[in-house]
Amino acid sequence: MSDKTNYQNEWDIFSQYKFSKNKSVKRIHRISKELVQSEFVSLDQQHQFLNKKLGVLVRNAYRDVPYYRDLLEEDLVAGFNLEKFTELPILNRATLVTQEKRLESTSPYFKTQSRVTSSTSGTSGPPAKVHIHLPAVQWFSILWLRQARWFRYDLSKRYARLRLPQQLRKKKSGEPLAMGESIITPCWQVIGRIVKTGDEVQFSSQNDHEAILNWLEKSQPSYFMSFPGLLEELALSNNLKPLASSIESYLGVSSLMTQPMRDCLESAFQAPVHENYGLNEIGLVAARCSFGRYHIHLEHAHVEVVDEKGKTLPPGIPGRLLVTGHNNALMPLIRYDTGDIASLSLGPCPCGITLPTFENLAGRYYRYSQTPEGTRPRVNGMLKAMTSLPHEMLEGLKQYQFHQKKGKKFMLYLNIDSEPREELLNLLNEAWKKLNPENDRWSFEIKKVEKVHRSINGKVMDFYSDYYPESQRAQASQSDKI
Repeated sequence: MSDKTNYQNEWDIFSQYKFSKNKSVKRIHRISKELVQSEFVSLDQQHQFLNKKLGVLVRNAYRDVPYYRDLLEEDLVAGFNLEKFTELPILNRATLVTQEKRLESTSPYFKTQSRVTSSTSGTSGPPAKVHIHLPAVQWFSILWLRQARWFRYDLSKRYARLRLPQQLRKKKSGEPLAMGESIITPCWQVIGRIVKTGDEVQFSSQNDHEAILNWLEKSQPSYFMSFPGLLEELALSNNLKPLASSIESYLGVSSLMTQPMRDCLESAFQAPVHENYGLNEIGLVAARCSFGRYHIHLEHAHVEVVDEKGKTLPPGIPGRLLVTGHNNALMPLIRYDTGDIASLSLGPCPCGITLPTFENLAGRYYRYSQTPEGTRPRVNGMLKAMTSLPHEMLEGLKQYQFHQKKGKKFMLYLNIDSEPREELLNLLNEAWKKLNPENDRWSFEIKKVEKVHRSINGKVMDFYSDYYPESQRAQASQSDKI
């Protein structure tokens, strides 16, 4: 939501959508209509809904899923209520990997049902596989349509998608898009079979910045989706100007976007930069409004924030983010530890939507779990300093990356056209100095490079550490100072 809203506003927008007459879309249309109304229900109504939805989920899991049948107490299941939900064990990714077969429902119903298999990235360990039956898969399209409404997309306009080749439509030959190749689809990828939309243009994120900027200028999309880190790189490559005059808003997906990063991008692009939150294992969980809160798709997921011992934390206190998916009875994930940190919001959101919210999403806690104490505040402080620099200081900067070496040593790599300005170096060194108390000084060096490390899945990381396990480390070799 880009502004305050109410039920009538949302219903008026929804009523303009032209849904397909296909029989398979009738259920999606019905649910989508119900979502508009549920965005403005009271807290008591939300509790009643969750009590019923989670009760059904837990009872079915106890009856049909071997893992939960062995784990849960019969008395707890029989007398289930929302207050008892926090007594259920937390499911982590390691358990999801080792117990994959036992987490699948044995109900005969699913033997004849269509399914898809989704996998986590595996950058922090072995990938986990989740089997999802078709009605649950449809929730991704349903919730994507909701976020399109919340982001105030005009569905008749052109959408642009810049992602890895395996995440895009394939060519007619079945091959993925090669470097420099673009594809135009007659409708938007996620919701085009549900409602009438404009066309969509797609391009590989593995193309260089100049090729991407040329593609955007030629394609003239109204909306543009890509990774937050890549949006930042493109902004820098384009001298902190809008990437194309036609773009009305941007969407960052698949990784964390910090508030300083968003402020920098929105200042450069002169347009809103939206963000959602989701998991491969469950689907879309929430979407961020302009007031900085992530509104939870309560009809699809339940969110908790807990401490290290699994105890529920009050609003405003950051902790581990747990998500329970409501709609995948084939392989229910109950109190699943996402590996992310956030805090529940206090009070109603000013935007007018009454769905529960969380905020202060701080990224994966495993990012710091194996690093020395004091790493997190230094990294977060320097990332804030970097994204808060005056625009003129960033001229010629293509990429940057912080690297933690063993022995309390930090490097800042700058992929920059010319030698860094003395003023820039002074500002960064001063920022580092402020983050280091007199009794705990860590070394800091700035190095100009030709390229930065990439993660195993090909994404550029703003920070990586030599304390990470081998499976988490970047693969590309670091170039020496020029």
